Amino acid sequence: MIVVTSPAVDLHIAALRWRGVPIAIALLLSSAGPVRAQDAAPPVPGRLLAKSGTDLEARADGPACAPRVKVIITAKDAKLFEGDIPPAAKFFTNARAGHSLSCPQMNRMVAQGKSEGKTMFTAMADKSSGWEALMLGASSGDSRAEDAALASGGPTPKSVLRSNPAFVPSSQVLAQTQDKFLCLSGSTLVCEVILKFTSQGNEKATIAYRQALSGGKAAAAVTSTANLRDGFFCADPQTSVVTVEDPQMSEDARKDYAEQLLERVRSNGEICTGFSGRIDAMTAYGFDGTGKGVDKARQVKLFGTMPGFGGAR
Repeated sequence: MIVVTSPAVDLHIAALRWRGVPIAIALLLSSAGPVRAQDAAPPVPGRLLAKSGTDLEARADGPACAPRVKVIITAKDAKLFEGDIPPAAKFFTNARAGHSLSCPQMNRMVAQGKSEGKTMFTAMADKSSGWEALMLGASSGDSRAEDAALASGGPTPKSVLRSNPAFVPSSQVLAQTQDKFLCLSGSTLVCEVILKFTSQGNEKATIAYRQALSGGKAAAAVTSTANLRDGFFCADPQTSVVTVEDPQMSEDARKDYAEQLLERVRSNGEICTGFSGRIDAMTAYGFDGTGKGVDKARQVKLFGTMPGFGGAR
């Protein structure tokens, strides 16, 4: 049961704009990232705004009642941030709805979801778009198993891909997809992400990602410079530029959410993308700085013109 620390109300769950995190945006966003120096010492907790048993709680990070309220959502288990509509996402919409009633001056709520000091998802709901929630969360996967393998000195998932005979070097991918758009799909034939590479010369390329946030009406776009290294596209997060496209959301709200996403991109460090298979039927993979995978493999389909997010036909 979710308890909102405001007068008892019948909570209305706002519509979710949740798409999970397919690999392209995951390459920069879904990795929890290393624990930074500022995360080493637990911060002084802010005012408790909502809780769900002992599993999840939301505390104000700054003013608890203001036009813009930032919250930190913590979970006892990182898996509460995983999945297509994870428990933490539902919790966020309930916490926002309840707090809107106790703090009517709030026009926007932004949130960072954390587990063991690591940022696992980013969310925002703004009054200008009818309080619909934009979220990017953690990808599902057995990270504990990969951590154990890395600790034992075994080969990393990245090195395993590099030694696979089906591995396609980044230089070959770049040369043969320069005028193409890559549609990345999961289990369904839907363009979850649209990806494009442009050569900069000198073993560098521009990577442009677009990910649908709500049935194609809203999208997050990330552009970065990548180094072509050891057959991978390794994106430099310090060069990243993030924009949010949403016809229903105010310009200020779009800028605010883009800044939240950019902070997460840069905190995650360098992420490398690799490919296997034939150029016309590749599979894409993402890896963090330790060589650990940051998301599930995604199928790639090439298009001569930019496809929509509706499907890969």
